[in-house]
Order: sequence, then structure tokens, then C-alpha cells
Amino acid sequence: RDRTITKKDTYGSGRYRVLKSRNIGDRQIIDIPGYDSYIDDISSLQVRKFLDAKAVLVPNLTYSPRACFLMPGMIADGSVAILQPNGNISVSDKDLSFFSSEEFRDFYMVGRNLGTRSLNIDKNSVKLWGIRRN
Repeated sequence: RDRTITKKDTYGSGRYRVLKSRNIGDRQIIDIPGYDSYIDDISSLQVRKFLDAKAVLVPNLTYSPRACFLMPGMIADGSVAILQPNGNISVSDKDLSFFSSEEFRDFYMVGRNLGTRSLNIDKNSVKLWGIRRN
């Protein structure tokens, strides 16, 4: 997560779209007029290494887990975790749909010890995000 992108760094239009947690839907990126933001220069941002990468986006600090694929020309701010599969694992649309299911939500809540404050994605809880076996 790149926490260096702030509201003062973004604009209503620009070269790269900056996705925030509210833009992450179930298998889709949601356009929100008046909320969507853009940035022209990403050269100093850590998140630039994920530009056009094959990655999955999930909102941080939510009780409603969901996921979508990162699209070309887009980056994400610190409210979004960027996940990349290890090795030869490939994530499908069906896998993304699972992240929005009640089954995964219940699993994730238990994995986070039924926390009532936040469901922050950190170096430990990121291991709860995976794909189902066939």
C-alpha cells in the first residue's frame, strides 16, 4: 500500500487514475463522479512498480471484502491493498467473486479474531487472501 498519495496530490483529471477503496467493487472498478481522482507524475511513488502489472485490488479496513483486477493506466492509494499471486498461481474471475461471498467474509472475520475495530490488511492477514482449491 502506498500511503504517500494524498488528496492534495490528486486532481479531477490526469494521466493516471488513482483508485481508492470505494472504487473497488465485486470484480469491477466503480466510477464515482466527483470522487474519482487522477495524478500526472508517479515517478516518486512506490506504487508505480505496479502500473500495468497483473494484480488484484482489495480495499483495506473494510467489513465487506471484495476484489477486482488492476486495470492498465491505474494505480491505487493507501486505502487499497495490491495483491499479487505467488509462483504460477493464476487468479480467475470466479476467485474474485469468492472474495465477495458470505463464506469468505465469515472466514476472514474469524481469521481477524472477530475484530470490531478494523480489518486492516497487513503482513499477517494478507495470508488469509487466497484462492480456493478445485
